[in-house]
Amino acid sequence: MKTITTIKLITLLMIAQVTFGQEKETKEYFENGKVKVEGLENNGLKTGPWKYYFENGNIQRLENYSEDGVPEGNWIWYNEKGEFDKKVEMNGVGDGYTNIQMGKMKISINDDGELDADSLEADTSESKRDNNSFLFDVGTKGYFFNNKFEVNGASGQELYDIDIANSESFGLYSMYAIPNKRLVNLEIGWGFEFNSYQFENNVVMRDSLNVTQVTLDTVREFSKNSFKTTYAKLPIMLSFTTKNEDFKLSLGGMVGAKIGSRLKRKYNSGDDAIKEIAKNDFNVSPFTATGVVRAYYKWIGVFGTYDLTPLFKSGSNAVEVNPFSVGVSFDF
Repeated sequence: MKTITTIKLITLLMIAQVTFGQEKETKEYFENGKVKVEGLENNGLKTGPWKYYFENGNIQRLENYSEDGVPEGNWIWYNEKGEFDKKVEMNGVGDGYTNIQMGKMKISINDDGELDADSLEADTSESKRDNNSFLFDVGTKGYFFNNKFEVNGASGQELYDIDIANSESFGLYSMYAIPNKRLVNLEIGWGFEFNSYQFENNVVMRDSLNVTQVTLDTVREFSKNSFKTTYAKLPIMLSFTTKNEDFKLSLGGMVGAKIGSRLKRKYNSGDDAIKEIAKNDFNVSPFTATGVVRAYYKWIGVFGTYDLTPLFKSGSNAVEVNPFSVGVSFDF
């Protein structure tokens, strides 16, 4: 009897050990009955692939774990529409770094949460373009006089001349390409444009009774004398890509609404350094219509813009000038 009892105990222990060490499938559900998360567990640890879902049934995240429950491989995130968002390469335990790839940019973060500056790089081997992109423009700013391609004013307009080499334009745009299987795409988006016009002469701009006046200042000598404008922009572009998607040409336009305008001046008064900022309307056109052209190789390109609307309102007594910008653009 003792022998039989001992054998039974050993058998039960072996069954319990085997059962405890087996993988089991785990599933959680939304209230609508659709799967929320599914994967395998071994001894309470996640193993193999795990899938997380949105309530609409689209995949939210894909995870991978080793047999010991250590994160490994590529973890991939998607948005609710099922479109790719980002990818994280999990290196597990040992090298102390997690590689994160967002679009075409790749960075590494150590276990302390610090950015490895040497890791910043563009993944130019990945030429496929996502439907969502982020554009960063940096370039020089100028304007043409009297609807002519002249960057210097005629006689009597010299006070409006600007130093194009020191005038700047920055643009930040979030773009979305409407999906299709063709090499031509319609892109829409939103963003902001920041412009700085550096006056070439020692002038002062005033806004009095809806009249813009630019006069020469014979008392102060400005070391910096710039006129700045900020716009909210809605771009719409028609983009043409090559079959491998390495090259992209975009043609289109933007409509914009003015957010603000101001003058920024610096000069010395005796031993004192004076800095002045004057915020005013200056009769700047409240809305703009802009033509845009862009050309990219993978993630880097060039751009050019031309405003079809004058910088200043009609009837403000200001010289008619139409802004333009040219520069470098980054497509992330």
